[in-house]
Amino acid sequence: MTQEQIADCLGISRRTVIRHEAGERVIKLNFAQIRRLKELLEQAGMSIEDLPDDID
Repeated sequence: MTQEQIADCLGISRRTVIRHEAGERVIKLNFAQIRRLKELLEQAGMSIEDLPDDID
């Protein structure tokens, strides 16, 4: 999945995704966005527990 696709699915900008990946910004998701992220992870065969606690 591309940065653009992730951004579109979560309703955030691609630039926000880029900054998050670079460690410049922490994305603050609302409940609807968290649910959507959970759905995307499940489609990829993952769970929300597979996400790291931080990006360091």
